[in-house]
Amino acid sequence: MTVYFLHPTLTINQNSQASVLFKECLKELLEHINASPVQTLSSLSSVKLYPDDAIVFFNNQERTYSKQIDSFFHDALEAECQVISIATSKETRYPPYIFEKKQAFDFLENLRNRSLTEDNIPTLALSLARKIITKLQPTLTKDRMNLFISHRRVDGEDMASRICKQLRQSAETRVFRDLIDISVGESAQEVIEKRLLESDAVILIDTPEASTSCWVQKEIKMALSINIPIVWVRVGSELNRGSFEVLPYDTPHFIYENMDLVNGEFTPEDIEAFIHRAFNLSRDQAIAVFDHYNELKSLARIHNLHIEEIDRKNMFLRIRIPRAASRYVQKPITHLVQFYGRRPEPRDIENIKELIKTNDNPTINTFYDSALLVAPILGYETAQVLDNEDSFVDSFDEFLNYIESCNTIGIGKDLNKFMVISGAFPDCEPEYQQHLLTAIHAIVQTLLSRGIGIIFGGHPTFRHIIFSIAERQRIEDPRTMVKLYQSRWFISKEMEEEFSKHSTLHVIEAENNQNASLFKMRKEMIENPEAVGMIVIGGKTVKNNPEPGIDEEINIAEESNMPIFLIGSVGGRSSEIASEYKKTGWIRSNNELTNAENEKLLVSLDYRVLTKMIISNLKL
Repeated sequence: MTVYFLHPTLTINQNSQASVLFKECLKELLEHINASPVQTLSSLSSVKLYPDDAIVFFNNQERTYSKQIDSFFHDALEAECQVISIATSKETRYPPYIFEKKQAFDFLENLRNRSLTEDNIPTLALSLARKIITKLQPTLTKDRMNLFISHRRVDGEDMASRICKQLRQSAETRVFRDLIDISVGESAQEVIEKRLLESDAVILIDTPEASTSCWVQKEIKMALSINIPIVWVRVGSELNRGSFEVLPYDTPHFIYENMDLVNGEFTPEDIEAFIHRAFNLSRDQAIAVFDHYNELKSLARIHNLHIEEIDRKNMFLRIRIPRAASRYVQKPITHLVQFYGRRPEPRDIENIKELIKTNDNPTINTFYDSALLVAPILGYETAQVLDNEDSFVDSFDEFLNYIESCNTIGIGKDLNKFMVISGAFPDCEPEYQQHLLTAIHAIVQTLLSRGIGIIFGGHPTFRHIIFSIAERQRIEDPRTMVKLYQSRWFISKEMEEEFSKHSTLHVIEAENNQNASLFKMRKEMIENPEAVGMIVIGGKTVKNNPEPGIDEEINIAEESNMPIFLIGSVGGRSSEIASEYKKTGWIRSNNELTNAENEKLLVSLDYRVLTKMIISNLKL
């Protein structure tokens, strides 16, 4: 399995942005799989392509290429390998005629869609590289989806039934809908929760009455709390429509305002669009495996772990952990670990047995303590034991916490220090807003696991996610680790009672107007004496919001000499401000990170690694 990446000068004229994308994308590919840069036309003749290979190249405007390139493209077509083309402008969105059905990766359009600046081209390079890898690595790719249909029975039952039928006709999906898949005598709540946890994505059928269903509200909250992507389909009139307590994104993915709820049907193209969107969101979730993998490598450097790649294609590793000091020499703890970007299936359990059994190295299949399938699933106090006692399925977070606990005393101890989180959804399409949710999950989990509490304002989606993560962290009293600031302008007595169950609530009495009230709340929040820094993420850009709240919070932090950490890769205002700070050498950030480390905050997708870097910098 090799990725052959053609240098941009082989297919287009010199282009500085393409050169940056090529360099950074190739660097990331080489980190995880076999990748070969193709620098000259003459070297193409020596390349032999196979079905599990991939080729990557830049489209040109004319859609015509040299004889050597044309011959290479025909070889790729015959080999049936993966083909990824890159567009540098709207004029180059169309791939060569031989691949005309392939959709190009338009990186300038991606910058706009994700509300990123040109300083974030390395972010797109990382994202592209990881998407290429997910198409090639067996433990990351998904050939079928588990979809959960969330709907309100009173006005959405007929529509959900029709959608289920159409989805089941697709070979790509397995669908759960609460009416058809519950056998008599089962507890509906238990089954629905179990199936939701097993799902790759939720399709939310948002009919006018959907927001009145406590079940739909609960399903949205549960999906958000464990970061299952939601495909939001709004159907029916906007008149007299209620609102959800927590929104998955700023806007729906699909809107069908004039569709008849009883007799209306989605076209096959609509259904394909739902599936395609679910696959894309799920694939974006899969690339979080690289954040965990990079965190593991960081732990290896710190704690002298030994990581050996047994099978790179299958992300199969041997990890040796030194035992604590003893009177006598002891062999290290040895685990065979396979990384997954999806939920492992029964066939995967058989595959790891086969990988162990057939390995040429006798020490691999004989001397190990446990075999682990590690995946982006919800962690539990104990790992799931497979059919033999030395094999387990576990979550990334639990696995990495275990690795660290083997070498460190006091991880997770309450430090009585807090991090302010400032942010909101960036002004981009909902599929790109999912990046913000992924980042929030990673940042909050990492902070809490290190004993650092969270201070934040009342963003409804953030609020639910942070409360849920704190409760799952097995903290004795989660309220002591979460401080929520709310203006009286935006909170009722009922909300005050509810929020106090999950946090230490600070209600700031309202001023004469909304803006004055918000300013007072932000100032008291940021000037909390236990706050040690502020992480800024997302937010609306100046173009779409002349007075972004993030700017006001940053101004308060600067006046208070608080360290500011700008996460740029989710897009929005934090990306814009990070680019502004970069021009002046990051002086205004008031943190002690190097310029290179601040730039890493601007472009990296590895939010756990970034959060640990921030914590380390604060020297707590």
